[in-house]
Amino acid sequence: MKYQYKRILDSNKNYFKKRSGNNNRMILIYKESQVIDLKKLAKEENQCYMGSCCQVSQIAREQYVFPDGGVYTGELKDGIPHGVGAISFDNGSSFEGHFENGVKCGKGVYRWSDNSYYDGEFQNDAFNGYGEYFWSNGKWYKGQWVQGNMQGEGQFYTDGKTYKGEFENDKRNGKGEQIWPNRQKYIGEWKNGKMHGRGQLIEPNGKVIEGEWVKGKKK
Repeated sequence: MKYQYKRILDSNKNYFKKRSGNNNRMILIYKESQVIDLKKLAKEENQCYMGSCCQVSQIAREQYVFPDGGVYTGELKDGIPHGVGAISFDNGSSFEGHFENGVKCGKGVYRWSDNSYYDGEFQNDAFNGYGEYFWSNGKWYKGQWVQGNMQGEGQFYTDGKTYKGEFENDKRNGKGEQIWPNRQKYIGEWKNGKMHGRGQLIEPNGKVIEGEWVKGKKK
């Protein structure tokens, strides 16, 4: 893979735009210096001036611009984000964490402009593994994710209700229990976010109602 370098000069700093001839990816490489001779620089660092072995992360602050406009600052490998870095977006959202071959992979924190945020594990740019999502309206989820969906064991809080149990495709599915603000509790089976199947409802006064539920209602 060959790269072309173009020097751009502004009033504050020198930086270089590096563009891949194969996929047109672009990196901005910043270096606090008035004059930079890339050939000499590559030779001094025992690196190639033209070729895939060009890596200047050891001596420069590097940026990568994603197609959606997100600007990445951090570690690169073969010209793409790899290692620890951060992305900032024009809409105020941001991400800080680990990357692997250009995608979010490993632990990281994604923040939205409305102050919602996800803190957890990623795989192939999606929430995957354990993670905690806090919405700006006060609700939250702590638990397992699979390719961006709440799936597996987790806890979900919204409007004073707390659910603990199994999830599938972002909904309460399987076995779990939910407690309402008045301390009423349901323990049993769920389907598509509603009480469905065998379960028991424990009222605030201690009365227990057992039986079958269908789409949230006692059968």
